[in-house]
Amino acid sequence: MQRYIKNLVKFLFLLFIFKTLIYKDFIHFLPKIQTKMTLE
Repeated sequence: MQRYIKNLVKFLFLLFIFKTLIYKDFIHFLPKIQTKMTLE
C-alpha cells in the first residue's frame, strides 16, 4: 500500500512539473502566434 502511495505522489509531482512547464511555454508562445496572425 505504501509503495502505491509513493508512486502516486511521484506521478502527481511529475504531472505538476509538466503542466507548469507547458503552461509557461504556452504563455511565452501565445504572443508570437498573435503577432504572426496580425502580420499576415
